[in-house]
Amino acid sequence: MNKLIFYLWILFTLIFMSCSSKKGLELHSPDNNISVLIFTQKNPSDNDNQLSYSVQFKGDEVLTECTFGLEFKNMKPFGKGININEKQCNQERSEWENIWGRNKKVTNNYNELVLSLDEKREPHRKIDLIFRAYNDGIAFRYFIHEQDSIESIEIISELTEFGFTNDHKVWATKYVGVYSDQENEFNEMKISDIDSIHLPLIVKIDANKWLSITEANLTDWSGMHFRNYHKRLNTVSVSLAPRKDIPDVSVKAEIPAISPWRLIMINDNPGKFIESNILSNLNEPCILKDVSWIKPGKSAWDWWWCDSYAPDVDFKLGSNTETMKYFIDFASEMGWEYQLIDWQWYGEPFNPTEEFVWNPNWEADITTSTKNINIPELVEYAKSKNVRLFLWLEWNHANQQMEEAFPLYEKWGIAGVKIDFMAGEDQEMVNYYHRLVKLAAKHHLLVDFHGAYKPTGISRTYPNLITREGCLGNEYTKWSNRITPEHTVTLAYTLEVFLAAWILLQGHL
Repeated sequence: MNKLIFYLWILFTLIFMSCSSKKGLELHSPDNNISVLIFTQKNPSDNDNQLSYSVQFKGDEVLTECTFGLEFKNMKPFGKGININEKQCNQERSEWENIWGRNKKVTNNYNELVLSLDEKREPHRKIDLIFRAYNDGIAFRYFIHEQDSIESIEIISELTEFGFTNDHKVWATKYVGVYSDQENEFNEMKISDIDSIHLPLIVKIDANKWLSITEANLTDWSGMHFRNYHKRLNTVSVSLAPRKDIPDVSVKAEIPAISPWRLIMINDNPGKFIESNILSNLNEPCILKDVSWIKPGKSAWDWWWCDSYAPDVDFKLGSNTETMKYFIDFASEMGWEYQLIDWQWYGEPFNPTEEFVWNPNWEADITTSTKNINIPELVEYAKSKNVRLFLWLEWNHANQQMEEAFPLYEKWGIAGVKIDFMAGEDQEMVNYYHRLVKLAAKHHLLVDFHGAYKPTGISRTYPNLITREGCLGNEYTKWSNRITPEHTVTLAYTLEVFLAAWILLQGHL
């Protein structure tokens, strides 16, 4: 009995430390190096109480007086004049096994604080704020409850802000619009220099304090980027990509609904961001029952728009069977597992008559190859060389025909698909990613997204999403001088290539 009382006392102490009431509600990481303080303060514009938070790392404040909130269409914003009705403290101390990645065993340890909020005035909406504190970061998300007065929601944007203690040095890539392939430099600047940027945002607080801010578990929501409205010194605000069908709305959802995690990675060395598993930990466990077919590896890459002859053969490199066999032989000699069959294998993917060169050719058929290339023959040839094939697909074509094409590819013996030219992170595109990855898993196909938005960790849930390429990579050496040593080193710390090391399609690394 004495031992039981002792263990209960330890448990109570840990929970109390994670949810103290000094100045507000405080949540600590398991090692107590990171803490987040949630509190209310009077808003100077209307004297109403505003829910806010601050974050400390090893006793020093790294984020200060940051605000929460959601802006709805045809409803007033949520974030002011709210009550904390209930708080709940939870802990997780577990380990899970990676299908592939840096670590076979992944530790998932965090303290959690769930705040149940409602409004003092009409319409009395009920929303939870869920916080998690890990040893390498803080994350929070919004959960919109099922409630009598609301059946669905349309979110214009978030009122979430990140307030810094100074005009720190940062590294970020400029936001060039909703439809971006993310292929840009991460430039050094100050917070005050930020206009509008893609994520992640790398922040140097001082030599021993670094932040990387991004999002995790982006599911049925719009992708997040940052704007600096200069409303408050040293502050950036969340902005969401708008939908195509309702341009003044970013998220349309039935309730209950839950946002992605807003993730603040914190460490004393930026190199530790690369080692972290927090992005994966904030996603659901793998839901695939059989993962034995998921094999990461290296890939050869075919002609890449070459208009030349190979030095040791007498045929012209291009989208033809001879070229593919040539590169399959090369992959086999190198001991590489895969070969990519790039664009034009099913004909011209883009409309040559359109002024905009990347408009899709709507007559293309991804279930039929051209007369110059025989996919079933190449599958058998590659199999004899211990190599498997990936097929390139323009995303619109995959969107039109994946239900027909993916079963066919499985029958052919194709290993995976490379999906290209999405260049967006609106809610509809996010849902497209998820739909495609789920269907690919059903038909034992690996997936590589090219021109993709930032990694958000869903490869834990669907490990057949083997990589995503959203960076200014080595292909640019073919037509520019933008690939510098400084740029290549900087990429390692930006999460843009966080998942791209496992199957080296297109030589991006």
